[in-house]
Amino acid sequence: PEAMLVFLHIPKTAGSSITSDLDRLLAPYRNLEPDYADSSRPFEEREAEALARFAAEARVQRPRSVSGHYELRRLQPLLRGLEPVAFASMVRDPVARVVSDYRYMTSERHPDWREARARYPTLDAYLAEPEESAEKMARYLLADPRMPPDEIPGFLDETYHVLGTVEDYAFSSFLLLALGGHRMVSTARERVSADGPTRREDLPEALVERIAAANPRDAAIHAHVSAVLARCRPAWLRLLASVG
Repeated sequence: PEAMLVFLHIPKTAGSSITSDLDRLLAPYRNLEPDYADSSRPFEEREAEALARFAAEARVQRPRSVSGHYELRRLQPLLRGLEPVAFASMVRDPVARVVSDYRYMTSERHPDWREARARYPTLDAYLAEPEESAEKMARYLLADPRMPPDEIPGFLDETYHVLGTVEDYAFSSFLLLALGGHRMVSTARERVSADGPTRREDLPEALVERIAAANPRDAAIHAHVSAVLARCRPAWLRLLASVG
């Protein structure tokens, strides 16, 4: 309960809904967000500035919970001296996540949608730049985004306190909020996209195969988290029944 909860917000993994709960239930809450309105400086510079400002302020007033679109390897050095820290995140089927990510970033709901739409006029153009479109969950969650897939389960188990899936949102949000001392299921659903199908069975087979082939580490992450949730669910349900 005394740990600072750090939620790594991977794009299009229900993170906005989770962070709404963090702000409400685990205050003081801090959102690590760069200045999107300042177009006079490179985005990377604004990101680094937001991180540096957080590191300085957190040593004066330590937050109870933190979230942001930042990778583990960038946050860990800043959190030294602020322990105990509990890392958490949500993941999603890689195919659905990539398609949803593209649709959101090129929609008017995204702060930089004009730039994104100009650079990626089609989903095919986005997929043609794997350094931007592929393995995004691995980039956020792993200390080394090139980690061999067979090493990923052990790293996740050692590093994260709670990982959930979008597909099992109710149970995942329950586990995350329980970490902060709240026995409840999240009811918040923020920024839910409704731009078309994202499930594998509703997408062209060739598209599914292309995205899956480009995301082996993300597939390993999603498979492991899904398996852990399925394995621990019966024990959690028995525990809840025993305590009423």
